[in-house]
Amino acid sequence: MWLRFLGFPLALLAGLVAVGILVAALVVALAFPNLPSLGALTEYQPKIPLRIYTADGVLIGEFGEERRAVVAIAGVPAELKNAIIAA
Repeated sequence: MWLRFLGFPLALLAGLVAVGILVAALVVALAFPNLPSLGALTEYQPKIPLRIYTADGVLIGEFGEERRAVVAIAGVPAELKNAIIAA
């Protein structure tokens, strides 16, 4: 008698687990080919603009699409780190 009351919820739970595993496998199978390679993520080289200096070392101008500067993680303020983590 108790098997009848316990069997349906267990079968329903097993079915939901099976559907969850199938959905997770489908998401991984569809997303995996579109992910970048690990080498592309670890060897990031930002575009640095061309900087023109005078003979005495004064910056005249910068030319390029993006103006980025590589900064060590120790040089980033704690507030910015917390803001990025919070976002």
